[in-house]
Amino acid sequence: MKHSTILELYYGNLKPDDMDMIEKEEYKKHGNSLIGKADRFREKLPEELREEFDGLCEEEMKSDEILHRDGFIKGFQIGMRLAAEALLQEGEPS
Repeated sequence: MKHSTILELYYGNLKPDDMDMIEKEEYKKHGNSLIGKADRFREKLPEELREEFDGLCEEEMKSDEILHRDGFIKGFQIGMRLAAEALLQEGEPS
């Protein structure tokens, strides 16, 4: 028996945040470039500023995580509104 999407979410088998974006070539190229530039910049910093830079990078990653989460939620909400609208208008004449 095939599980529904709701059951897949319930059982923890479907985790949108775990979906690997790295497989997308554009993301991989940009991500590798960004990491390389950040590493080269970090090496130019005096030792006393490296910890501060690392903290800044951590904060940026947390911010990105929140942005992705909220973007997923907003997309899901819009999708549900579209589905509800389509179902409600199904029997109405065009």
